[in-house]
Amino acid sequence: MPAEYTRDLLAEKAAAAASLDEMLVALGKEPNKDRRKYLRRKLTEFAVDTSHFRPGGSVYTRDLLQEAVDASHSIAGAVRHLRLLCPNCHAITATYCRRKSPRP
Repeated sequence: MPAEYTRDLLAEKAAAAASLDEMLVALGKEPNKDRRKYLRRKLTEFAVDTSHFRPGGSVYTRDLLQEAVDASHSIAGAVRHLRLLCPNCHAITATYCRRKSPRP
């Protein structure tokens, strides 16, 4: 990533993104290991808030997958429509650990 990424630009993109990958895409870059590492370093250097970023290891539920497929016209469109659930949010869904009924 070139040096033209300023604190203001990174803060703006971070506020609108939910992950490093989303931020990289918003910056016009393809996410990869080296770019994530560089971006993390710059975010730390500029003290940009990323506390709202979702944690890794998120899970898709059947309902979320179906919603994404229904809202798109292609596989790529379905991927763009997916929302990730963090493990804590997924734990309260009806499909967590193959649960058949919602948690009381």
